[in-house]
Amino acid sequence: MKYLDTHCHVDLAKNRKNFIKNINEQQIYTIAVSNLPSLFEKNKVIIPESKYLKHALGYHPELVGQFPNQLNKFEIQLTKARYIGEIGIDGSNRYKASLSRQIEIFENILWLCDEMPNKVLTIHSRKSENLITDMIMKYPNSKKILHWFSGDIKQLEKLLDLGCYFSINKSMLSSSSTLSVVQKVPLERILLESDFPFAFSNESTYLSEYLLDVTKTIASKLHVNLDDFVKQLMVNQRKLLEV
Repeated sequence: MKYLDTHCHVDLAKNRKNFIKNINEQQIYTIAVSNLPSLFEKNKVIIPESKYLKHALGYHPELVGQFPNQLNKFEIQLTKARYIGEIGIDGSNRYKASLSRQIEIFENILWLCDEMPNKVLTIHSRKSENLITDMIMKYPNSKKILHWFSGDIKQLEKLLDLGCYFSINKSMLSSSSTLSVVQKVPLERILLESDFPFAFSNESTYLSEYLLDVTKTIASKLHVNLDDFVKQLMVNQRKLLEV
């Protein structure tokens, strides 16, 4: 199987050259998310895209308080990116001071992407699941992946009704509360993520080994046949991301 890593901070690798080499040699389809429009612009220059590595234009909600005025730069860069992320809202106490600006930026991004065909969004939704859901309802035209989702089952069901996918890393499966929600995600809506370097940080470990481990763990936790799950993952990848 050729794995798809839907959420990877490639630019945060310490040995970036070797990390990129692993991605290409192992033929791992990788969405290299960025945290700011200015970083996306920089990454496009210093990290070469390939068949397997594609850059995503991001505006991380955790950085909105520090960098509140990059929305115009985001809009300018939008035509250069099919993949969008990391974007979203963080409603945790640490970032509440910037919440109103986060909401404004996220809604603008949803609107901009809704006007353009075939955008794929990877969304951060910590402590903001209801807000995220309400906003997604208004802008249905882009494809959406909920990254490291930690909401409840009721919120999950609403997002499933809106056609969202969910990307899963191994750290999510070690939490009993998150696992109980993941177990409610239909197989046809599951994708993989490393969220390197946050959920997976060992650069010396081949990415394919990590993603195989995640695949086996998900199949075990969801009590499904591994071969059947791998086949479904491949269908999901082709359907959503055309790989």
